[in-house]
Amino acid sequence: EKVSDYDEYEELSAQDFFNPDDYTSHLVVDNSIKRIFIFEDDNQQAYKTVFIKKANRLKVIDLKNDDLLMNEIID
Repeated sequence: EKVSDYDEYEELSAQDFFNPDDYTSHLVVDNSIKRIFIFEDDNQQAYKTVFIKKANRLKVIDLKNDDLLMNEIID
């Protein structure tokens, strides 16, 4: 599964945090409630995105620095 196939990709790629195309993405969870992707760089987890479907909320987490970069409702 590629992150570019999903609705939140447009919002994600427009942010300054990281370019999702520069990382290997892995779909971890995709159910009726949420979708979670892990992004890796050189086999090391770098970022995690959590898309809460009902609320249309996108969270971006920097796993290297344990930092929440984004937690917003997207259009």
